[in-house]
This record gives sequence, C-alpha cells and structure tokens, in this order.
Amino acid sequence: MKTKIYFEHDLKKLKTVFDNTVFNCAKICVVTDKNIAKIYFKNKPISNKVFYYVCSAGENSKSFDTACSLYKFLIENNFSRQDILIAFGGGVIGDLTGFVASTFMRAIRFIQIPTTLLAQTDSSIGNKNAINFNGVKNIIGTFYKPEFIYINTSFLKTLPPLEISNGMAEIIKYSLLDKDFFNYLIEQKNIFKDEKIFMRVLKKSVRIKLNIVKKDKLEKNTRRFLNLGHTLAHALESVSDFSLGHGQAVSLGIIFALYISCLRNLDVSIMKKVIEILKNYALPTKIHCLNKDAVYTKMFCDKKFDNGKINIVLLNDIGNPIICNDISKTQIFEAMDYLIDNKLS
Repeated sequence: MKTKIYFEHDLKKLKTVFDNTVFNCAKICVVTDKNIAKIYFKNKPISNKVFYYVCSAGENSKSFDTACSLYKFLIENNFSRQDILIAFGGGVIGDLTGFVASTFMRAIRFIQIPTTLLAQTDSSIGNKNAINFNGVKNIIGTFYKPEFIYINTSFLKTLPPLEISNGMAEIIKYSLLDKDFFNYLIEQKNIFKDEKIFMRVLKKSVRIKLNIVKKDKLEKNTRRFLNLGHTLAHALESVSDFSLGHGQAVSLGIIFALYISCLRNLDVSIMKKVIEILKNYALPTKIHCLNKDAVYTKMFCDKKFDNGKINIVLLNDIGNPIICNDISKTQIFEAMDYLIDNKLS
C-alpha cells in the first residue's frame, strides 16, 4: 500500500489527518529536537496520551546513543505496538524516529512531519531510515514506511537561509535526473518568488523520487541514481565530523560528479549551467581546504562501496544518469582538486 503524502501551506487538514490515523492508539510520542521544541512546543499540553522526546539538534543525534535513549524512554512510558511515534523535525529527526520505530518491538507505527526543505523534498520520502556509526554517515538503517507524510510549507518560514539552501541542493539534484524539470528551474530563476511555483517544484521533486523508488524499493538498481552527488557528499560530511551541512556537501558532490562526467563525455557547458544554478541558491561550488586522502578513505566506508569498488553516479546528459565503478583514483583526486580550484566557476 502506498504511503499517503499530504501537501499544505496552512494547517487546515492536520486535525482530520491525525484523527483518521491516531484515534485507535493509546499513546503518542512526538520526537523532536531542542530548536523545534522552542518554536512549536513551548507550552506542551499535559496529557497521559501524548509524550515528548526532545533531543539535541544536529547530526550527532543520529546515533546509537540517542536511539538507545529513545528506546529507554518508550519502555519507561510503557509504549506498545498499538502506539505511534511522530517524527516532527528535519532529516535527523525523521531518520532517528523511523529507525527506532522499525526496530522497537519489531516495529511500531510512525508518522513523518518534516519541517525542513531538505526533509520535505528528500529524507522523509522513500522509506529509508538510518543512523550514523563510527563516523560513517547512514551506515546502519532500515527500510520502513510511515503511516503518512505531512508536508506543510508554513514550517519553512522559521528556517534560516542556510537550511533553505541545503534543501535546494536536493531539488537541483532531482532536476539533473529530469530534463524538463531542469529547464523549468533555469527558466524560473527564483522558485521562492511565487508560492504556487514553489509548491509545484516541491511536488515535482517528490514525484521524481517516488517514481524512481517504486521501481526499486530496496536500492538494488536504478534507485541508486538518487545518490548523484552523494558519494563525495557523505565522505565530506564524515570528515568534517558533520559540521558541513548535507545540502552544502551535496552541492560540492554534484560538481565533483559532473567534473568526472566531463572527463568522459558530458558537455562542459552543462556543468557550467549547474554551477550557476547552485550559486543562484547560495550553495557552495568550491571548498577552501580539503584533506583528499581522508575523504578518499571515507568513500570506501560508504554503502555505495560494493565488491571492492566505489560506485559513483555520473551523467551522460541531463536526465541520463549512469552508475560507474571504474573511476580511477587519479580521476577522483583531479575532481577534488577542481573543487578547490574551481577554474570554470
């Protein structure tokens, strides 16, 4: 059965959506972080049905320690399989909650309410949940679907500009997998100037991901195209101890992949266009310093590493991705050098 996704710009449907889902559960646990709690849960209603688990904000909460803390919280408050978890936050909260929901009592229900652009367009979609371990991003995880996903653009109004840019990196990635969408993004120049245009872009991004996921639910084949830019991105995040935002890392990872693509057969003018789009949404197109050896080593820890080889998604053209595992260390280092130099940008 497909997971229902609701799109809204106000809160009109929220009560109806919840009434149809949680009416038969004894308890609800809202999982969120301290930043979100300050905005939305200052005056938490006192109830013997609704519980709140609040963790630290940031990537370091996507860990075994936090997962174990949440397990303990659920056990202490006598949660059962009939109860439900609500992930209310960004990608870290969604991943953490989904992972715990899929493993606690061998799975209890959960709901995704993503509050960041990155989570609304990417991490809440596709039923993947993960935690980081031993300095490696998303290395332990599950495939487990939420009861529904509630996407409300009004949540984005509280985000700093950096978080909006982080989300745009994933939207731009989707456009590289769909030529019409790519041309639409170029044509619009600024998708935030009109709420209808923004909602159209948001829905299109989700649709692109869903269409890929439904053909390859467990990421054995074409779903790996969604990893465009992510082989380098996850290594950069790990090496930076997750101080580099995911969207920032994906932006650099996209240029890295396009540079290698240009070494093969991609027209360099496409890379130039993509760099301009990334810049237009305040995403980085270069990095001031880079420990290439450390980043290269981390690439071998990634889940995209397979049979002794690093799999990297490249482009033959916009809308025509390919997975390659024959990229030499020399080419990888040359592409990393380009990120520091960035001569074409």
